[in-house]
Amino acid sequence: MKLIILNSLEPMKHVLFMTNFRLFINFRTFKPTLLIVITLLSISCSDNEFKTGYININIIRQEYTLSKYYKNRLEQLEEVSTQSLFDIQNKINTISKSIKQRNSKLEVEQEVLKSLYLLRTEFKDTQNKNIKMIEDSALHYREILNAEINKMVFSFGEKNNYKYVFNPAGSGNFMFADSSLDITKKVVIYLNSEKQK
Repeated sequence: MKLIILNSLEPMKHVLFMTNFRLFINFRTFKPTLLIVITLLSISCSDNEFKTGYININIIRQEYTLSKYYKNRLEQLEEVSTQSLFDIQNKINTISKSIKQRNSKLEVEQEVLKSLYLLRTEFKDTQNKNIKMIEDSALHYREILNAEINKMVFSFGEKNNYKYVFNPAGSGNFMFADSSLDITKKVVIYLNSEKQK
């Protein structure tokens, strides 16, 4: 250990340098922890109420009026798609039945076989086209819905002075939340009332 002469500044420079260096190293090592502690300390020292809540996005997607509207639209598309395939399938069945009856008499014409082949090809093409159309529509509606929900939750949080609104459902953000912080119903009511305007 080195003795320090109190009226001498030279040895003090070394001590100050070492102390500052250790603080710098510790700060770099524990920077994330220090940042969190400072943030929490500043929040707890503020006079404002620290309002936090969480929502269950799955419930919002079920109960939001716009979600229900898009769900109905997709169901209608699926119905139309199924009907168009059903019509083609009926034609295929009719021709197949006709071929079976003629086959016993060895009278199957090339035109009949060709029309059966074309109908089967049309069925497959229509099926692929319909699947793609429904998938694209579902993706498009989901994008619009997510953007609208995000915008409306932001607006709800701003109007009701929330500092944070989390969505823990399946997002892995946190493992536990007090149920008193669940504001899903309030948000659903807000979303549906805003959509009415």
